Amino acid sequence: MLSGGCSSVFLKGYAGINMSKYAVVVTTIQSPTKAVTDVAKKLGKTFDFVIIGDRKSPPDFYVEHADYYGMEEQKRMAHALGKVLPENHYARKNIGYLVAAQRGAELILETDDDNRPLQDFGDNLRNEVEGELFTAPECHGVLRVIRT
Repeated sequence: MLSGGCSSVFLKGYAGINMSKYAVVVTTIQSPTKAVTDVAKKLGKTFDFVIIGDRKSPPDFYVEHADYYGMEEQKRMAHALGKVLPENHYARKNIGYLVAAQRGAELILETDDDNRPLQDFGDNLRNEVEGELFTAPECHGVLRVIRT
């Protein structure tokens, strides 16, 4: 359940979403971790790798094959999220999702800067999603997708 009693959305039996561009989104408050550098090495040349910083992130953060957005970059973006989302909060990852979507990502993977990816992270992704979208009226257009 989503907050406010909103039901989740379930994918079931629908075909046709073609996914040809991939992205990975991570938030961080640390210097580049082994998890982040591993993802960049494995996927950074073929995926858009978007890293979203926060108030505690080091000002000189850099990872090859990734695009880092510190607080000042987030606040200068065209959308207002960088200005209105709380600082030092997981919600800032939403900025990364928007960046990836604006760049044309049709499939977004996400992970954390302290979770080392499994060997097959990003491998064998399907090029389409199958399912039907179901949602409750109280969701007010907000969808949470769960694979069944």
